[in-house]
Amino acid sequence: MKERSKLSAWNLDCRAASELASESLDRPLGRGERLALRLHQLICPPCRHLIAQFHTVRRAVASLPTPWRRVWSEESIGLSAERRDAIKQLLQEASRSDEAD
Repeated sequence: MKERSKLSAWNLDCRAASELASESLDRPLGRGERLALRLHQLICPPCRHLIAQFHTVRRAVASLPTPWRRVWSEESIGLSAERRDAIKQLLQEASRSDEAD
C-alpha cells in the first residue's frame, strides 16, 4: 500500500479502507491509520460489514487445531475468481454510494 502522509477518514475511500483493513490482519496499523479506518467504518456500512467479516474469519481460523490451520493457510493463499468479483462489486457499490453523498 502507498505511504499515506495525511491520512484521514474524510479522504479515505472504500478501496483504501479495505486495503487498510486487510493490512491490519498482517501488521499493526499506526495511530492515524487506525483512526481513519475507524472513522470510515462509522460512515460506511459496506466497509463496516467487510471488516467484521475479516475479524470473523480470523477468529474462526485461530480456533482451528494447528494442523488444520496450517492446511487452511496453505490452501487459501489466493481468492477464488468468484470471491474477487464479489469483493470488487461490493467496493464499486460502496464507491458509488460515496459519490452520491
